[in-house]
Amino acid sequence: MAYNIINNNRTVFIPTTIIGRMKYIDIEKKLEEPGPSFTWYDPFHDEGSTNQASSENLIIVYSPLKSLNPSNLNSLWSNGPNYAVAPVSDGNYIYGVGYNQNTSKITIYLYDYGGNLIAQHDIESPPQSEEQKFILSLSYNRLLYIGTNKYLIDLQTIKTSLNIIKTLTGYNPPVTSDMNYFYITYGTTDTGLEIHKIDENGNVVAKNTSATSQYEVISNIVVSKDRVFYDRTLYGNSLYICALDRNTLSSIGCVDLQKKPEMTDHIIYYNGYVYVSYRNEVSSDTREARICKINASNLNIEWDVSLYSYTVSGGVVSVVQQPNLAIDKNEWLYFLSSKLYVIGPDGSSKWSTDTIYGYNFPVVMPSGKVAVMCSPDQTNTYLKIYDSSSGNEIGSVNLGSMSNPHVIVI
Repeated sequence: MAYNIINNNRTVFIPTTIIGRMKYIDIEKKLEEPGPSFTWYDPFHDEGSTNQASSENLIIVYSPLKSLNPSNLNSLWSNGPNYAVAPVSDGNYIYGVGYNQNTSKITIYLYDYGGNLIAQHDIESPPQSEEQKFILSLSYNRLLYIGTNKYLIDLQTIKTSLNIIKTLTGYNPPVTSDMNYFYITYGTTDTGLEIHKIDENGNVVAKNTSATSQYEVISNIVVSKDRVFYDRTLYGNSLYICALDRNTLSSIGCVDLQKKPEMTDHIIYYNGYVYVSYRNEVSSDTREARICKINASNLNIEWDVSLYSYTVSGGVVSVVQQPNLAIDKNEWLYFLSSKLYVIGPDGSSKWSTDTIYGYNFPVVMPSGKVAVMCSPDQTNTYLKIYDSSSGNEIGSVNLGSMSNPHVIVI
């Protein structure tokens, strides 16, 4: 089984008025994951970015890299740098990227499922500025690295050497893959953004002019069996969810959510529907977290519900934008924020946890368990396992201090 996992976690400072440029700064680490593209694409199921695990052999938490037994959450092995971004897996190996203190370089690491370090390759020097983006994405033959530089790397030789197929220019996150092609944004918010479809040699096989207004942002790209979905956000003004033909990237249409968004957190696709989590400005001092369900065929909004509201002050909102959605085979939707909220296919509330201060997206496992990374005491990082039907907590382990926590299940 092959997976492509792309993830991020970032702090965003947003004025209530439209701003020209946004800075995403991790003051403590000087390294930051981008995105925002958070898709987990399983090409063998054509279900899109569901954050459903097709297997349940290992629970991998990051960072540092640790493997846990899914049955009892006992630690199996631990490895990897103390600060790193979310790994990707091709069903045989785990690929990670992080700061190598020994060489003072940004390094790609390759592990087998037993936690053995197979190879490591220094790829570039750390960034010179506080603003930086790091991400990994897989196709069948390539590893796409996005940092200060953007490289297409040959997977066939990576166990012995770092063979860069092509250096890409002009590209930035978000990015996703259907394992044959990468779908990635090109350009800037000053010049207008495009979505390009590139092959394993970096050739553009299709493109679409998407966001053309200054300061208009694309935050997510999601691939289904025949379409590509993305969001277009003009902060403080509009939020559109748009669809393209997957083969040609020709435009199919957009739907206006008719809200005043501050950001889109996450988009997932499953079984004919697109689900969007976003922040909406209710008033100058009130925001709300919302989820909407959109019919992928006709782009009609099925429902749009508010989960909770929160108050801001001083004209500036400080929030963590992060992937936060997963969906199971019953089409129950899992939204992770300060709590884990569970929504039925009709938009009704099923259950929610106590306050746990979650990180990144939850993962739904084949056995009906839901794995989340969180910090209930706001000091240590915990992996918690919930029964998806009842909401009962059925497992928990204190992982201590972790930097930029993630969880994947393979």
